[in-house]
Amino acid sequence: MNKKIPILVYGLLFTSLMTYADNWTSWRGLQSDGVSYEKTSFPTTWDREKNVKWRAELPSPGNSSPVIWEDKVFITQAVDRTHERLVMCFNRNDGQLIWKKGVIYTADEPTWKRPRNPYCSGSPVTDGTYVYATFASAGVFCFDLDGNQIWKRDLGFQHHEFGNGVSPMLYENLLILYHGPNESEKSVLYAMDKKTGDTVWKVDDPNFKAGKDREDNFRGNANGSVASFSTPAIIQVNGRDELVTAYPKWIVGLGPSSGKEYWRSGGINPLVYCSPVFFEGNVIMLGGYGGPALAVKCGGSGNVTDSHMLWRSKAKSDRLSTGVIKGNYHYSCDRSGLATCLDLKTGKRIWRERARGKGKDTAFWGSSVLAGDLIYTVNKSGDGIIFKASPEFELVSANPLGEPSNSTPALSNGQIFIRTHEALWCIE
Repeated sequence: MNKKIPILVYGLLFTSLMTYADNWTSWRGLQSDGVSYEKTSFPTTWDREKNVKWRAELPSPGNSSPVIWEDKVFITQAVDRTHERLVMCFNRNDGQLIWKKGVIYTADEPTWKRPRNPYCSGSPVTDGTYVYATFASAGVFCFDLDGNQIWKRDLGFQHHEFGNGVSPMLYENLLILYHGPNESEKSVLYAMDKKTGDTVWKVDDPNFKAGKDREDNFRGNANGSVASFSTPAIIQVNGRDELVTAYPKWIVGLGPSSGKEYWRSGGINPLVYCSPVFFEGNVIMLGGYGGPALAVKCGGSGNVTDSHMLWRSKAKSDRLSTGVIKGNYHYSCDRSGLATCLDLKTGKRIWRERARGKGKDTAFWGSSVLAGDLIYTVNKSGDGIIFKASPEFELVSANPLGEPSNSTPALSNGQIFIRTHEALWCIE
């Protein structure tokens, strides 16, 4: 774990920044793209006994995913019986709890039929000095890696029938967080000074109305859900950094240091769960609940719907999880238990196959991650599914843990960390 290499962070090469390639610093990894940049191989078979280094019991169900810095593993956790919302820190070597810190929050905050979407569903993020977490209505918190609280922010009440699930992200000296979706107040995209929590800029949601003509499974229903659960991401295009995010009905590119809007594209439906995935200066967005998938060229100005949209596919898929890119293809999984491969250039579906294990619930809520030419994901039954990143579908293995899971696996130093509703697992 001591090898240091220079890395490309959100499209910027920081020659002065040396970091560990085997840290998994955010929900989507080191560069928020779901890709492991290690040369180390990862296990391809496990069960409740085989290749298990440790299992740490958790106090309540949860959907957030682990992040790792050196010998520490962090998750967010809500504890139903005590009303706590916590960051928990575990020793990666033996799974022992090192510390847990947070807040008690007793107000009734809506969420989606717990344990479908428990509180604290957003994952933490770390820069190796601090770890940051959002607890939605209960606030945003910053701790050092020893558990000392550095600052906290109250961004106001957050209300949506499906709860919340957006994760914070880091860019230079900023902590960026979409405080939404919110049905009682405006949803707001915040950029805060990561050292103090002070607001540097904020952008309100654009005004939008869904209407009955929406292109998803709420079509014909003027009261269908309108929300974005998408965590933003950064791309560099033509020497300019862009913060790309998805609102209901719009994909938007902003200046990450200022919040200034550079461009926007229509074409997405009013209910979005997935986060941006980039290739060759373009962004792929997958609509939720049977909405369309589309690719848009970044780097534009103003409304680029007509000028910069590369393709748009209306092929229906009930998507919650974000996909990954390998070569000329995009791979994702959906709530029907199906894995899909799309051609990046055209959006054409190359294959769509069932990827299942032994569990009854084959739906995928957690997102996919990529190591080499293998894609790792976990379905709701807790089966770790591995398939080839290839234009021909090949299921490598299905690995049962026997515990429900809605989370994304984390890959670090040859180990796989999986959060279920019952425990945090380390596979090696």
